[in-house]
Amino acid sequence: MDNLEKLIARKLAGEEDEQDKEALEKWLNQSEENKQVYSELIKYWNIKTNNKDRNRKLWEKVSERINEPENLRNGKTGTIQQKAKWFDPYFVKVAASFLIIVVSVFTFYKLNTEVEQEVKPGTEEVMVEKLIPKGQKSTLTLQDGSVVIVNSGSKFSFKEKFSADQRLVYLEGEAFFDIERDSLRPFIIKTGEITTTVLGTSFNVHAFPQDNKVHVSVVSGKVKVDINDPADKELNQDSYFLLPNEMLTRERNSGKITKSGYDYASVIGWKDGMIVFKMAESEEIIQTLSRWYGHDFVFKNGHKIKGKFTGTFKRQSLKTVLEAISIASDFDYKIEGNTVEINLN
Repeated sequence: MDNLEKLIARKLAGEEDEQDKEALEKWLNQSEENKQVYSELIKYWNIKTNNKDRNRKLWEKVSERINEPENLRNGKTGTIQQKAKWFDPYFVKVAASFLIIVVSVFTFYKLNTEVEQEVKPGTEEVMVEKLIPKGQKSTLTLQDGSVVIVNSGSKFSFKEKFSADQRLVYLEGEAFFDIERDSLRPFIIKTGEITTTVLGTSFNVHAFPQDNKVHVSVVSGKVKVDINDPADKELNQDSYFLLPNEMLTRERNSGKITKSGYDYASVIGWKDGMIVFKMAESEEIIQTLSRWYGHDFVFKNGHKIKGKFTGTFKRQSLKTVLEAISIASDFDYKIEGNTVEINLN
């Protein structure tokens, strides 16, 4: 991490060499998260480096924290100024600005993904809400040990402490669940008109409010899916049971329900960094890429990408993905900040 900080600091200061460029490019290509963090570093560098006095004070505080463990071990209580002078003045200036940026970016992500807590009136129940911005994912470990991977553009809510008879959570969007078995407390996921109940299993729920199709896909164990028809005033409920490698799909527009097998990579590969398109049309492509990379798409002429596209990408940059799709679907593109401009040929 120390080398990475120095590498990025030199880059931001315009002092990097060819070796630095290659190392930075390698780090950026390791994951989309790295690219997202670096993008925010660039933004905050331009904003934060103007305040020299604040940079100096923050560097002094950081220097004190960095040297504090060593001072305690050696029985030393040297001043911050004495410690700071060991550093090259130029690097101190750059590193201070860099640390400002790190703090700012960390704050940015905390503000966008921070857990919000709400105490229900008249009770002691604390509801926790997790909002995942586009371009990010989040892995949560719940009170019972269950692990939930929440996809970008999703909202996941749950009680801070589960009740004695059930483990109830709410989802808008997509998440993969690996649930600890508890025969006395079923795990229940509510996603609009669909309620999924399990005792201990792993499965995926895809239920973005703006999407027509809702999917529940089982990897292991047995899952019960209850469907309430919002148009049915008597609230009649249909129940379906799913086993491993089975998927239930409900089309919101027509109410059609289908039980089938599924391709793991296409449905659940997202949690392993995979984007899979199979005869995907324009709407699916744009929605997927927008959520995945956190970019907005604008069509300069026309309103959709022509034809259908099939392809698989694993931890690839947005530019790499667009390059492949643009060749197959005959369009030009331009990435400016968080906006992608599409020009159809």
